[in-house]
Amino acid sequence: MKSSFSNIEIVTFSLYLLGGTSVFIDTEDIAVKANELAPGRFTWRKYKDQINIYNVRKGLWDGKNSKKGGYILGSHNRGWMLSKDGLKFCKSRIKDLESTDLSRLPVSQKELNWKIHEKRRMLSCAAYEKVIEDRLHVSFQFTCISKICTFSLWN
Repeated sequence: MKSSFSNIEIVTFSLYLLGGTSVFIDTEDIAVKANELAPGRFTWRKYKDQINIYNVRKGLWDGKNSKKGGYILGSHNRGWMLSKDGLKFCKSRIKDLESTDLSRLPVSQKELNWKIHEKRRMLSCAAYEKVIEDRLHVSFQFTCISKICTFSLWN
């Protein structure tokens, strides 16, 4: 059993659960269902309560690609429906969905690598050393950069 599912698979399950086996389903309905199944995964980074429709559309368009499963038929204007392969996938894997935590923050590998690099760089910079030595909580260079990063440097 997989420990997680791809975004394509999540939008495919969403389509299945919304009845997309026999009728076309609107993108926005799929977006809401995908966010219910995988909280935080299809949301904006800054406004976590808002669904990022681009991420859902990308999953739908990628799901049409035969190289990525070919699970989905349709378009943004017409709506979306499961292909035969998509229906087969959903029926065979729906039980796995119940035991899998799909939630996660929407962070790409590139962004994660950048955060790790920036944390190392910031912890070794002179401004950080000054903050630690002088017990200051303000250093212009350090404060400006740390506002960009979402992790705590003080732990």
